[in-house]
Amino acid sequence: MFYIGKQVFLAVVFTMYFAADAAIENEFRILLIGKTGAGKSTTGNSLLGREEFTADVSDESVTKYTKSARGTCNGRHIVVFDTPGFFDTEDDNAVILQEISKALTFPGMHSIIFILQIGRMTAEEQSTIEIFMDYFGDEVSDFVSVVFTNKDRLQNANTNIKDFVENKVKKDSPLGALLQKIDNRYISLGLQNTEQDVHMIIENVYNTVRNNGGRFYTHEMYTDAGNRQHEREQMDQKRKEEERNKKKQEIIAKEYRIQKQKLKELETNQEIEALGQEREKLNDRRKQLEVKRQEEIDRFNEEKRKLNEKLDEKMLALFE
Repeated sequence: MFYIGKQVFLAVVFTMYFAADAAIENEFRILLIGKTGAGKSTTGNSLLGREEFTADVSDESVTKYTKSARGTCNGRHIVVFDTPGFFDTEDDNAVILQEISKALTFPGMHSIIFILQIGRMTAEEQSTIEIFMDYFGDEVSDFVSVVFTNKDRLQNANTNIKDFVENKVKKDSPLGALLQKIDNRYISLGLQNTEQDVHMIIENVYNTVRNNGGRFYTHEMYTDAGNRQHEREQMDQKRKEEERNKKKQEIIAKEYRIQKQKLKELETNQEIEALGQEREKLNDRRKQLEVKRQEEIDRFNEEKRKLNEKLDEKMLALFE
């Protein structure tokens, strides 16, 4: 019977453990995000070297659910996740964020590539960036790169991506803010991705992994960011409700002061009989105002309760 010592046994176990761990971390997980038609599926296919994801140049999204595929790119094992596009006609952003959340349980992404078309950004695209940063949180900036597609337009205009970013992207815009947060990690691709384009993407992914020390963006980070966003939305809604309530209370209080002042002025009137009648009317009016004020307060509280219930239901649906 062959016998090995305890120390040798532990050494073998640790070697097997770290070898397995190294193999896992050698596999880069890449999440593709962007608006419908920006080129997510095409970029994913270029990285995999095969037609794995269905691509369509129209504005109608082909990807309805998050899909993943494994492959090898430049000698590195990769898993590419293709996500539904923001602002689809059939799916709202809450459903899309829920799909992305499922992908983050994989257990996480080494690189998140935000794909945008070169050209004038629409209000929807700017809003997409804001939604992305709001729901993914500040921590995501360490893992994000931007890939601009359709660089052929720049070549036809005798310019390049650097000039486009410096001269066309406003620093105070959502895209400008995003590029600043991610230290201008961006590249550009043509309509037909070349081997050089693919090499730039995977090299960019590798640099992201190296700069983060192998860390990846986790589902826990996403959940924490979502909770913070939910709290901000609730606080903002509460603030707006309080402002509306305050304005209405001020109107009621002002009317009450006016009526009180009228009563005070009437008390100086020598016409005792008229004064008594007016006082009675004012007292009745004051009582009505008090009743109305209480009714307004009760109604505001009920609306607030219903709104909070709706917000809670939406958040439950978001993270189911």
